[in-house]
Amino acid sequence: MTTENNKATVRKMVEAHGAGDVAGFLAPMADDVDFRYMTAHAGLAATRTKQQVYESWTAGSGQTVDGVRMKLRSIVGDGDVVCMEAEAKTKRLNGSDYHNRLAFIFVFRDDKIVAVRAYTDTYHVNAVWSS
Repeated sequence: MTTENNKATVRKMVEAHGAGDVAGFLAPMADDVDFRYMTAHAGLAATRTKQQVYESWTAGSGQTVDGVRMKLRSIVGDGDVVCMEAEAKTKRLNGSDYHNRLAFIFVFRDDKIVAVRAYTDTYHVNAVWSS
């Protein structure tokens, strides 16, 4: 795929995420995607396959009023690599608000995402999700 096609794929993923469409969010990922949050936070640090990303999504969404909604803020790409900045928001069932900015690096191979690196404010993640 071209850089523009890869960027369009990431845009569609973010739209799916924002709509709570887990299948649409996961569709472009290879089954053995190497998805990592670049943090030592206990709930995020593990390398995740597509199935593990799904399980994490559903577990986290079950702790919210209406799921975590993601909105694209910026996107750049170069060949098989796409980087984006996004904003995520939700209200947890316990009443706490989650509003965070994240940066993602997506690596494509053969029209599939094979690696994701996610960077986020782990202080905020811990403050909201550990309560």
